[in-house]
Amino acid sequence: MNTSRIIEAIETSDLFDLLAKQGYDINKDDRAFLAKEVAYIISAAKNSTAINRLAPELRRAAEEMIRNPCYSYTDIVEFLARHGAHVSISAVVRHATIMEIKSRSQQM
Repeated sequence: MNTSRIIEAIETSDLFDLLAKQGYDINKDDRAFLAKEVAYIISAAKNSTAINRLAPELRRAAEEMIRNPCYSYTDIVEFLARHGAHVSISAVVRHATIMEIKSRSQQM
């Protein structure tokens, strides 16, 4: 199941109705945000991003670039291409999002 189908399944599930019955007021924008967060967590659990499939040293370099605000996602894609790895910008964004979610969950 791809991420967009997971997001759709979460947004249309009874989960938010159950939360509302427990007193949580979750508006439409929050629902979309939470659905995306959960989908990325599920994706991270599968550990199947294109970046994760790179050689370890190339993956580490890409992750360092993701953490460094001096590099854009395009810079990272171009760096990887120069090293023989053809990865899309959306794959880099997805990996960066998963890294951010993992970082936030470790801080909790």
